[in-house]
Amino acid sequence: MVKILLEVCGDRKRLDRYINLIGDYIDCFDVPESPLGFPSINSVASCVYMKTRYGVCCIAHVRLYDINTVALHSLAKAAEAFGIDGLVLTMGDRPKIGSLVSELTTISAINYLRESHYNIRIGAILSLRYALNDIISRLRIGADFFLVLRLGLETLDKYRKLYRFAREAEKELYPYVIIATDSNRKLLARINQPYIEVNEVEEYLNEIKHYVDGIVLSIPLEREKLKSILEIIWQVLAQ
Repeated sequence: MVKILLEVCGDRKRLDRYINLIGDYIDCFDVPESPLGFPSINSVASCVYMKTRYGVCCIAHVRLYDINTVALHSLAKAAEAFGIDGLVLTMGDRPKIGSLVSELTTISAINYLRESHYNIRIGAILSLRYALNDIISRLRIGADFFLVLRLGLETLDKYRKLYRFAREAEKELYPYVIIATDSNRKLLARINQPYIEVNEVEEYLNEIKHYVDGIVLSIPLEREKLKSILEIIWQVLAQ
């Protein structure tokens, strides 16, 4: 069955609510780090809390714009020590306060972690806005899995071709599925990413479910409809 990852962030009260309300529908929680470059609770700290209190699968993002090599190793050691299920290395959005730490790239960060033989799964980002040959080349950078940006009906053919190469390279692909509701539509208009409406979820998932290892659901700011949306998704992917 296709794995369902849910993007979450927030304080302990919010994380508790997610797990208690919809944990049965989720295979893993995906925790971004300071979305849009605004400071937020550290993603590794959030995953340590979720892992040690609830034992749930949890993946943390690491913004390379914000850290040097010592900090990268510190985060990797924490992830390994507490059994976090993966680190997604990403440059991230440019910070809204302070300045860039221009020491690491995604490739150099992956290489540092590989050379140190950490017992953690390493993820990275793929964006379908680039040419297919460039995206395929990125599959070779040494990550175990990739979160995929900008999958929509207009990029579906490109993604299907990419998926065939990913299978040959034994890389896992987890595209983002961003869902619009009345609660978040204004926010989604600011991030310039493809999204779908709730009434399009079933048709869309049926189009992509045979070409993914899992999906990363992003339904920001939604509370009331979250469980009912997940019930629909779970039923579609279980078929």
